[in-house]
Amino acid sequence: MNAVSVAIQSLNLVNHAGAVLAAQRGADELAVLFLDLHGVGYLIAQVFFGGWLIPLGYLVVRSGMVPRVLGYALMIGGVGYLLGLVVELAGKH
Repeated sequence: MNAVSVAIQSLNLVNHAGAVLAAQRGADELAVLFLDLHGVGYLIAQVFFGGWLIPLGYLVVRSGMVPRVLGYALMIGGVGYLLGLVVELAGKH
């Protein structure tokens, strides 16, 4: 799942570059559209990254090779990412 997040983030940079190119050409409305698309792509990547932290934290807790508190912190972080996404989406409607 983390690889999906990285792939989405990398592909999402095209929207960021598109915004810069559109702004340089004076197409301000198009630049804003690209920036909005960049924001949406970031939120999509956040779903996969937050979703990855939860099972990773579980594996860290179960492994016993690392302090369990780090695993719990990873799981809390994953839930935080997903809750942040919900809050962000709720604020847009």
